[in-house]
Amino acid sequence: MGNKVKKILLVEDEAIIAMRESLELKEAGYSVQQVSSGEVAVTRLQSREEMPDLILMDIDLGRGMDGTETAAIILKKHDVPIVFLSSHTEKTIVEKTEKITSYGYVVKNSGLTVLDASIKMAFKLHEAHLSNKQSRAEIGIANEELNASIENLKATNDKLEKAYRALATKDELLSMTGRIGRIGSWEYDPATAKFEWSEEIYRIHDIDPTEPIDLKSTIGCYVGESRIEIRKAFRSLFESKKEFDLEFEIETAQGIRKWVRTIGKSGIGDGREEKQYGTMQDVTERKLAELEVRKTNRVYTVISQINQMIVRARDKEEIYREACRIAVEYGGFLLAWVGLLDGEGKTVVPVAWTGNRVYLDKLKFIPVDDTAWGNGPTGLAVKRGRYYACNDIATDPHMAPWRDAALESGFRSSISLPFTVEGKTIGAFTLYSSTASFFSEQETRLLDEVTRDISFAIETLENDARRKAAETALRQSEEHYRFLTENMKDVVWTLDTETMRFLYVSPSVQRLRGYSTEEIMAGPVDAALTPETAEALKTSIRQRAAEFIAEGRKPEAFYTDEVEQPCRNGGTVWTEVITRFDISKETGHVLSHGVTRDITDRRRLREEYRIKAEELENFFSLSLDLLCIGNTTGHFLKLNAAWEKNMGYTLAELEGIRFLDLVHPDDLQSTLDAVDSLKNQEDVVALVNRYRHRDGSYRWIEWHSHSSGTLVYAVASDITEHRKTEEALRSLVTQKETLMKELQHRVKNNLGIISSLLSLESGRLSEESSREILDNAINRIQAITSLYERLYRSPDLASIDIALYIEDLTDSIFKTINIDGDRIRLTTRIEQISLDMRHTVPLGLILNELIMNALKYAYPGDTGGTIHVELESSGTTITLKVSDEGVGLPELLDPDASSGLGFSLVSLLAGQLGGEVRVERGKGTHVAVSFPI
Repeated sequence: MGNKVKKILLVEDEAIIAMRESLELKEAGYSVQQVSSGEVAVTRLQSREEMPDLILMDIDLGRGMDGTETAAIILKKHDVPIVFLSSHTEKTIVEKTEKITSYGYVVKNSGLTVLDASIKMAFKLHEAHLSNKQSRAEIGIANEELNASIENLKATNDKLEKAYRALATKDELLSMTGRIGRIGSWEYDPATAKFEWSEEIYRIHDIDPTEPIDLKSTIGCYVGESRIEIRKAFRSLFESKKEFDLEFEIETAQGIRKWVRTIGKSGIGDGREEKQYGTMQDVTERKLAELEVRKTNRVYTVISQINQMIVRARDKEEIYREACRIAVEYGGFLLAWVGLLDGEGKTVVPVAWTGNRVYLDKLKFIPVDDTAWGNGPTGLAVKRGRYYACNDIATDPHMAPWRDAALESGFRSSISLPFTVEGKTIGAFTLYSSTASFFSEQETRLLDEVTRDISFAIETLENDARRKAAETALRQSEEHYRFLTENMKDVVWTLDTETMRFLYVSPSVQRLRGYSTEEIMAGPVDAALTPETAEALKTSIRQRAAEFIAEGRKPEAFYTDEVEQPCRNGGTVWTEVITRFDISKETGHVLSHGVTRDITDRRRLREEYRIKAEELENFFSLSLDLLCIGNTTGHFLKLNAAWEKNMGYTLAELEGIRFLDLVHPDDLQSTLDAVDSLKNQEDVVALVNRYRHRDGSYRWIEWHSHSSGTLVYAVASDITEHRKTEEALRSLVTQKETLMKELQHRVKNNLGIISSLLSLESGRLSEESSREILDNAINRIQAITSLYERLYRSPDLASIDIALYIEDLTDSIFKTINIDGDRIRLTTRIEQISLDMRHTVPLGLILNELIMNALKYAYPGDTGGTIHVELESSGTTITLKVSDEGVGLPELLDPDASSGLGFSLVSLLAGQLGGEVRVERGKGTHVAVSFPI
């Protein structure tokens, strides 16, 4: 291991244990640094201070990270051996450390011999680990270099072969590429500022091959922003040899727009001068196809999103609003708006929009007339009842009134699609695109289809709204609208009672049962009924037909039946069938005209209502809580059986009487106040009062009440036993507090006995140093005794008044060592702070050590002065200051390296509190200890 002193970082939260372990390790020849928490250990290593050779890690580190978590974080960045030192021997704890790269596990108090041997073994294991790691790295580097050399040789050989083949076929490939791929080549000579084009590039530009071409004329062919981008590309190629591969739009000499792909590179020409060269390919067909695909995909996305929205929409306004939003967000349209005809059908008024609102504000409304304003795309779509596509706003005469505003807004094409509901046009959906000729036949067909879907959804919503309104009206006056209700069924049919075959069945039968009209009419009536109902219903129809004939053929009689009918999917549907009878003019047979409606939900709801009613009645009658219905005049109307069990009265005795007559006189006013709240329709929660039992005793009742008009619905609980239990618990708490006081008093007395015994032993010692050790121990015990004395007198067993505790402690110190109050005085400035025992014990010991050091060093001999004690808080930090105006600490005494227990104990206890110690020399000694709470 060499002669170098090994550095060990000891991570231990218990200050006294850390001190002992540090001393033992130092005696074994190690350099030791100690920290009290995992967070501090990680921070120290991250700050790149001198790295330790080994970390001795406790597992249980109190608050914050434990030892295994700390070790895992450290080993992510540092390759350092870690030995776990713990009092735990459980298998689960040991296995937890084995999952981390550790170098040993030592049980605390195993002795220095075991610990030293474990540390030395860890160093040997780590050295072997580093040696293996270096060997593997060297082998890996050698392999990588060898593989790289092989790959370079292969690549060089491939390049030579490819270059040879390329030179042999260059002319042929260039010629073939130009002919088949419509690719031309170009070369630019910076010295002459001239281009050389192949024939294919001249053809792409529609230019005579004999015409000279320079850089300016080349760039001039590019359109709009493409001209700026190609100029930048050439500049980068000339100045920094940055190659480019770009696609731009050009305009040929014949005024034709084309898309070209241009590639530019820099190289050495035949004369060894630097030139730029490249290729150009006509990609118009591919580019237009890509644009068409993207455009179509956008339209498909709009259709998909709108169809999904239609399913979720709750009203027409949401459909209009969301359709506009989807068209702009997913379709990329600059503006989408919905306009509806006003009540008179004379103007189209915008009701929803997304996009360029400025243009729409100028639009305001569209008249539906024969003026130029009424013959725009939207007006034409509404008047004709079919879409109108304007694929060039700049030239379309129908856009004349709005052309300037539209072009200024960036619109180049538009389409208006009418909404048709129940055969009537109600408005239009208008979209604007930034691209001319956007609305091809395919896009127009798709958009027209989705507009029809919107129209159908609106029609469905309106039908649903009318149906709901009708149902509401029917519930209010069922007899008056009975005929209308019975004839608004789903399926209308006519049956010949002689042949028992259907003469007509409406198409809605397919929605109801899954069969088509043709399938139903092709079979007998039995096929429309389940076997259980077929014979009975046929018999009933024949009897009613006979009665119809016997009673004079009066068609006023209607019959209603509930019938279970089979469906194509194998299930059944319950229907309500309403029938009346008539005579066929063609055959003279009795006809049964009927309307069938689906009542599956009604039967289900009826059954659910019956079950819920039974459940409610069972709940009311079987509940263990006290349930009742009363009124705001103070009377019971209905109660459950729990009242009989809890109060002793029968339900017959309670129902109808005034519940106020049962309330305890002392609780009557609070009960009347609660009744007033219920009259104001305010809920009453957790009202507690007493009710008279039949035997004359009173029971405690807790109420939760809700009012509806003059009725009161209440749930109550008998909490009499609960109240008794609370009283018993309060008594137990009082007894516990008394016992804790007695226990604290006994601990204080026992500490006093220990202090007295040590004092007696101190008096028998002749050596000054031995007496000083015992006196110091007595003072530390007195510090803890003062704490228990103060805790005994404190009304709060969980916290200590620090100001009173420090006053007791300092008085005890001065009395114990018999200080002349005229020679050495003590001043205190203590904030009113309360701390728990975990903070107070270390703080008291720190204060004891600092005062004893001040008495020992500040005023030697007969000199006198003042010792100042201050305690203050700032946010979440507590600071204890002890200072004097004396001669100060001896020059040779270094508090940070002192071997004495006093300053070492102060430093360790401050670390245990998570704080720090600052010592200032000068005129006297000033010590400050700060720690968080």
